[in-house]
Amino acid sequence: LLHLWGVVPVLCLLWVGSCPWWAYLLAAYGAQSVLKIRTFLEHQAHEKVSGRSVIIEGGGLLSFLFLNNNLHFVHHANPTVPWYDLPKLYRSRRTDFLARNRGYFYPSYGAVMRAHLLRAKEPVVHPNLTP
Repeated sequence: LLHLWGVVPVLCLLWVGSCPWWAYLLAAYGAQSVLKIRTFLEHQAHEKVSGRSVIIEGGGLLSFLFLNNNLHFVHHANPTVPWYDLPKLYRSRRTDFLARNRGYFYPSYGAVMRAHLLRAKEPVVHPNLTP
């Protein structure tokens, strides 16, 4: 029901506006696709809390679009640090951060794509719930 409250105004705007429905759907699909890159692996199941958040070093344009969320572990370890200061903080304590996050690391988003584009990252069933 809450989703419906958000969908109705959008449909009304599409009805009276000049944006064709197919262009809106294409833009929404594109935005969701980029968002899924970020949310795909920012967390993983791990016994230790410190091993659950990823570090992706080479973020490039995606790093800017995601407000440096490629340094997700650094954000969790220092939640009051502004997003634009995360890269400097990470560079200053790189060895410490990599040791503390238990190796949940990728050198770039390209490495993520190469590793998981055609292979599942982990089973669908939560790994800590399997017998």
